[in-house]
Amino acid sequence: MGGYTDAIKKWIHLFCIEGVDKGVIAYNKGKLDNKNPVSELLLFAIGDEFLKKNRYRDAAAVYDLAATDYQTSYKAFYKLGASYMLAGNKELAIKNFEKSLQINPQNKIAEENLRKLKRENNRFSKNLFLTGLRI
Repeated sequence: MGGYTDAIKKWIHLFCIEGVDKGVIAYNKGKLDNKNPVSELLLFAIGDEFLKKNRYRDAAAVYDLAATDYQTSYKAFYKLGASYMLAGNKELAIKNFEKSLQINPQNKIAEENLRKLKRENNRFSKNLFLTGLRI
């Protein structure tokens, strides 16, 4: 977790060590109290930590927060779709890749993953997906 501030490390610890459920509860409580210190980029960092550990469902839970709160973010929907794809949930992967493309039709990686999901019945390139996470 090098390069992260103490606040970011705290949130990553909360989600990744104490549990995604506790992280989601704290995140939603912060929203209710109008003290939501978690940015879209921080949610991406937390979700990416889960992906590194092959915890795709946990990553999806975090990216879902980003997609819900940042509804014009094609990256949030792309990452959510990609985590569902890796978790084996083809239907939700397709739905979120399509949403990402509605927001940003230039998202070629989402377009390619969507095409592969539809054409190859859930066989995809993990390398293509991982490249897309850096968008």
